[in-house]
Amino acid sequence: MPDELVKKLGVERMDLLELAARADYISVHTPLTKDTHHILSTEFFAAMKKEAMFIDCARGGVLDEEALYAALKEGRIAGAALDVFEKEPTTLETTPLLGLDNFICTPHLGASTAEAQENVAVAIAEQMADYLLKGSVRNAVNVPSVSDEVLAKVGPYITLGEMLGCLHMQISQGGVQEVNLEFSGDLADEDTNPVTVAFLKGLFTPILQDAVNFVNAPLIAEERGIRVVESKSSRSADFTNLVRITVKTTEGENMLAGTVFGTKEPRLVRFNSFRLEALPA
Repeated sequence: MPDELVKKLGVERMDLLELAARADYISVHTPLTKDTHHILSTEFFAAMKKEAMFIDCARGGVLDEEALYAALKEGRIAGAALDVFEKEPTTLETTPLLGLDNFICTPHLGASTAEAQENVAVAIAEQMADYLLKGSVRNAVNVPSVSDEVLAKVGPYITLGEMLGCLHMQISQGGVQEVNLEFSGDLADEDTNPVTVAFLKGLFTPILQDAVNFVNAPLIAEERGIRVVESKSSRSADFTNLVRITVKTTEGENMLAGTVFGTKEPRLVRFNSFRLEALPA
């Protein structure tokens, strides 16, 4: 991982044994390759704190299950939880871990339980009914959660917001601390939350790629401690509507402003103190 990305994510780089010695909870989320097969074995578990907990939600085979069994059996670590195993389907004969009191296992797909399947079915039916009867979209990963009436009014600004978010992340230095979104003109009378969500999605996409969508973007901001502030004004000096967004980081701040020409043409009209007219593409 490049140093610049490490800094933007606000994480600390260290080797596995140092991580094992420092962490109270260790959660594994890495692909299984020839290089990661049994990458976590006896030496790793021996370096962990005696009161530490180990969780593997990645792939079976990343850890050495025999080494984990010995560490749990001998009380070298406090407990472990897995939802993947090297041999699946697993049994007590193939996986002695299942017989330990300080070990927990769950299905890798939590939605595979009967209760979860029923709840999901009900939720899907309710969301489809809302869309067909009211035109309201909820919890779609590629469409903001918004009614058709609101979408008709702010749709182009949703596109603009996502573009501005993507550009902001690419010009920012340091970790993002605060986002200020100012909506001016007629837009101030509309529901602008979808624009804010779209901006956050655009902001995180350059660093998280497919891991970010319209549903989880606000949660990602919250988890990273990023303060998101919206303000509105019915007055806009130069344009009928204007979206002005300032991003504050640990190393400074940048401001981008944009508007929509006609009915659907997004434009970048200001970058800090520079006035311009550019298609954000």
